[in-house]
Amino acid sequence: MRGVRGASLRFVMLQAKISQIVRNNIFYLLGFLVLVVAVAVNLFPEGYVLVGGDTPQFIGGYQSLKSLFYDWQGRAGIFYAFFYFLSRLGISDSLQLSFYLGIFIFGSYVSFDIFARLLFKEISDLPRALVSLFYALNLYTLYVFTYAWGYSHYQFLYIFIPLLTGLYVKFLRSRKNVYAVYFALALLLASPGFANPAFALAFFIFLLVLTIFLIAVKTIAFNKDLLKKVFLLGVFSFLVSAYWILPLIPQMRGGVEGLFSENIIDLNWWLRHTSNPLIDTFRLTQYSNWYFPDNFPYPNLLKYKDAFAFLTLIPIFLIVLGASKKDIGRENKRKYLVFLGLLLFFVMLVAKVKYPFEFINKFFYNLWGFNTLRSYEKLAIFTPFIFASLLAIISTELEKTRLKKWFALALAVVLLTPLPFYLGKLQRNMSAVFVRDTVMMEAKDYRKAKYSFLVKIPGEYYSIQERINSDPDEIKIAALPYNVVDSIGWSNYPKWKLAGVDITRQLYNKEFIYANSFYFNQWLFAKDFNELDKRDPVWIAKLLGLMNAKYIIYHKDVEPRFAEQSQSKIEKLELEGYISLIKENDYFNLYQIKDEFIFPPMIWQKEKINLEPSPNSIDENFEKIKSGVSATDFQRINPKKFIVKANRINSGQELVFAEPYDKNWRAYAITDDGKKILLKSHYRALGYANGWNIDKEYPVKEILIEYYPIKLLYWGIAVSSATTLFLAVYLLRYLYAGRKNREI
Repeated sequence: MRGVRGASLRFVMLQAKISQIVRNNIFYLLGFLVLVVAVAVNLFPEGYVLVGGDTPQFIGGYQSLKSLFYDWQGRAGIFYAFFYFLSRLGISDSLQLSFYLGIFIFGSYVSFDIFARLLFKEISDLPRALVSLFYALNLYTLYVFTYAWGYSHYQFLYIFIPLLTGLYVKFLRSRKNVYAVYFALALLLASPGFANPAFALAFFIFLLVLTIFLIAVKTIAFNKDLLKKVFLLGVFSFLVSAYWILPLIPQMRGGVEGLFSENIIDLNWWLRHTSNPLIDTFRLTQYSNWYFPDNFPYPNLLKYKDAFAFLTLIPIFLIVLGASKKDIGRENKRKYLVFLGLLLFFVMLVAKVKYPFEFINKFFYNLWGFNTLRSYEKLAIFTPFIFASLLAIISTELEKTRLKKWFALALAVVLLTPLPFYLGKLQRNMSAVFVRDTVMMEAKDYRKAKYSFLVKIPGEYYSIQERINSDPDEIKIAALPYNVVDSIGWSNYPKWKLAGVDITRQLYNKEFIYANSFYFNQWLFAKDFNELDKRDPVWIAKLLGLMNAKYIIYHKDVEPRFAEQSQSKIEKLELEGYISLIKENDYFNLYQIKDEFIFPPMIWQKEKINLEPSPNSIDENFEKIKSGVSATDFQRINPKKFIVKANRINSGQELVFAEPYDKNWRAYAITDDGKKILLKSHYRALGYANGWNIDKEYPVKEILIEYYPIKLLYWGIAVSSATTLFLAVYLLRYLYAGRKNREI
C-alpha cells in the first residue's frame, strides 16, 4: 500500500508541475495552437507535389537524393536527406509539403521567441508570443508559400535569422565562448539556405551592418578583445560551413553568377523588375501585384480589400509611435536605433533603383559578386525580422504604461494581415502563377488554372520508369520540343498544369538533356528544331545521339503551338527510321534514337573537330566525327568521378567526355606506379563537352576524371564533421560543469 500511495503522490506532483508549466507559458502555448490551426487548414491535397521555378519538391528515392547531393556539391544535402528519411518512413509527398509548412512557421516562431528571451528579458509573455507569431505569419512568409518557394531550401535561412542574431549579439556583449559554439551549431542547421551563396553573402552583410550599428551606439565596445572574439566566431563559422564553402571556391573564379548557368544576365532589367517601392517595403508587401493583398482571392470579402491593405501599415505606424516616445529607456533606445538603422539600410537595398536610391544601389549591385543579390528575396528575407525586433523593443517600453493593452491589441490585429494562412488552401487558390492567367482572375483554383505550381504527375510518366531505369547503358534522356512560355529553363506542360523545373527528371536514374536549357553557349537547339521548317530534322537526332542521348521524351502535353511546330518533324524522323517509337500515350511519346547515332559518354577522338552551334555544322561534321571515334573502357565511380582504362595514351589523341563543359572537370593520367599527371589541355570539345588533348605519350593504366569541387566537398565534410564533434563535446562539458556547480 505504501508503494501505491508513493506512486499516486508522484503522479499528483507531476500533474501539478505540468499544470504550473502550462500556466507559466499559456500565451506561448496559445501561439502554438494558432500555428497548428494554420497548418491544419492548409493541408496540401493528397497526390499533389510542388514544382518551383528553380527547385522542385524532392520526390525520388535514394537515387534522386544521390543525384541532388552531387549536383549541388552537398550544399543542400542536410535539407534533402531529412525529406528522404520522411519518405522512408512512409510519409507521402503531399503530406511532406504540409510537414515543411509546419517546420517553417513553427521553427520561425520558436526561433524568434528564443531571440526575444536572449535580448529582451523585460518583455512579458503576451507581447513576446504576439511578436513571435508576427515573425512566423506575415506577408513575407505568405509570399514564400504562395510563390514557388513553398518547398525550397533557399528560404530555410528565414527560420534561423532570429536565433543566429540573438546568439551573435549575446556573444559580442558577454564575450562568452559558449554563445559562439551555439551560433556555429545553429549556422550548420541553417546552412541549406546557403545552397544559393547569395543568401550567405546577404547574411554576412546583415551581420556586418548590425555590428557597425552596435558599435556606433556603444552597445559593444570596439577594441582588440572584440576583434579577437569576432575572429574566433568567424573561424568556427567557416569550419562548420567548410562542407559547402570549399566546393564553392574553385567556382568563384568565373564569378558567382556562373555557378548555375551560362545565361547572360541583364542586371539592369533584374533591378528594375524586382525593385520594391519604399511604401511597399514598409508594409512588408512584395514588389509585384501577384501576391496578397493585391492578389485578393476572396470574392465575398472583396469590399474589405482596402481595409486589409490598411492593416499592413500598422507595424510601421507602431514603430514610428515608438520613436516618438520621449522617455524611452537608455538601453532600449540603443537597441531601437540599431534596428531602425538596419530597417532603413535594408529598405534602401530592397528599393534598388527606386527613388531616391538609384545611384547608390547601381554602384552597390555592380560590385563583384553583389549582382547575385539582384532578386527580391535575397535581401527582403531580413525585413520581417527587423520589423519584429522593433515591435519587441517597443513592447518592453510600454510594459508599465496604459498603452500596454492597446499595443497588444494592435499586434493581434496585425496578425490578420496574412489572411490566407487562416482561411486555408495555400497554393490551391493563392498561387502567384494564377495571376498570369486572365481567365482565372475572377475565380482562382489550382484545378482550373492553365498553370499551377501544385501539380499531380500523370501516371504515364511512372509507366516508363522500369524501361529506362533498368537500361544498363550509360546514356541520357532528351526532352523535346522546346516549350518556353516565359522563363528559359522552365518547362511548361499545361495538360497537367506544370510551370517550372521538369519534376519528372527525379523519376529516372539517367541524366537529362533539357529542351529549354543552354548547352552550346547561347544556342537553344530545341528552339531551332521547332522553328526551322525547311531543314531536314535528322540533325536533331544526330545532335542528341552525339550528346549521349538514347531516349527522347517527346512531350504532347505542351502548349499546342509548340506541338504544331514540331509534330511533323518528329513523325518524319520516325518514318525514316532515325528514331523508333517505344511508348505512346496522351502526354508524350517515348522514342529510342537509332543505334548508329548514339555516342558513348566517353570517347577517344583522332582529331579535334570544332562543332559550331548550328544544324549546318551538325550535318556537315557528324560523319567525320563518327568515323574518327572509338569507345573507351570506363567505370563510373559516382556521378562526378570516372576511371578510363588505358594501356597507353598516344600523342595527338583527344579524350572527350559528354558532359557540359565546366572548367572544374579535371583529368589525370595515372601511371603504373600510381603517379598522377594532370592533363592541362582542357577545352570545350564538340561545341559543348569536355575535351583533353594528349600532347605526350603516357605509359599509364588508367585516366581519372573527376569534378574538382567534389574532392573539396569530401575534405569540407571531414572538416565540418570534426568541428561539429568538437563543438558538441565542448558544449556537453560546459553544460555538465554548470550542472555540477549548481548541485554543489
